[in-house]
Amino acid sequence: MIYVPLGVIIYKYSQNIFLSYLIYFSFEFFFFNFSGIRQSLALSGILISYYFIINKKPWKFIILILLSASFHNTALVFLPAYWLAQKKITKSYLLCLLGFFIIMYIMKYRIGEILTNLYYDDSQHVIGLYESSTGIGGTAVFIILVLLLGFIFYNASTFSAIIENRVLTNIMIIALMIQLLSSFSYLFTRLNLYYFIFIILYLPYVVSKIGRGNIKMKIKEAFLVKGVISIIFIFFFASFYISKVFQGLDRILPYKFFWN
Repeated sequence: MIYVPLGVIIYKYSQNIFLSYLIYFSFEFFFFNFSGIRQSLALSGILISYYFIINKKPWKFIILILLSASFHNTALVFLPAYWLAQKKITKSYLLCLLGFFIIMYIMKYRIGEILTNLYYDDSQHVIGLYESSTGIGGTAVFIILVLLLGFIFYNASTFSAIIENRVLTNIMIIALMIQLLSSFSYLFTRLNLYYFIFIILYLPYVVSKIGRGNIKMKIKEAFLVKGVISIIFIFFFASFYISKVFQGLDRILPYKFFWN
């Protein structure tokens, strides 16, 4: 139930199937399946909902989100995505998002408590347990870099006209906003999985637009730039995967029984 929707969405919408799978296995998505089974099932429903966003079927989208919330109620956080993803990206829209983010940042402690109540039955015991004073981490920086890459290579005149541009970029902007709150609590990172999961479609889409957007290139030049960027990302993701699987705290491989 987890991997079938993933495969269908990647096969149907990804501009680079190999890169999409590499991103999925390199980030937290794959590792999270081992411990967060219910939320992973909810994530599968969120992935399928992308079809209803693209094809503008709001009622089917709502029904699917509610079904996903039956596995994990935090899936409801993706409910506004249908309308936000359809918005044209303008200066006034970005200013509204900035204002909303400021409000979220001011209320981050209260939101953190609500998230804790949603995730844990014994909420009083764990409130404060997942609070963190660390930085926003590499995920937020990575989202910023990919968004900048997208804005550089997209054709501004057709940016909002192409629905994939608009939907994926809006989802990534929301993912960035939520991730920036992760310095308060790790639970914001878990909540952000519902939006950040679409990096598996967004990054290959951005790479595919090189040479056809704001920066004009010849076919050979575009092919070379795509190749270099793809190699850089492949090296980065492969290194991250190896360090996480074999050297990280989780040490997923080799598999061991929990009592070992």
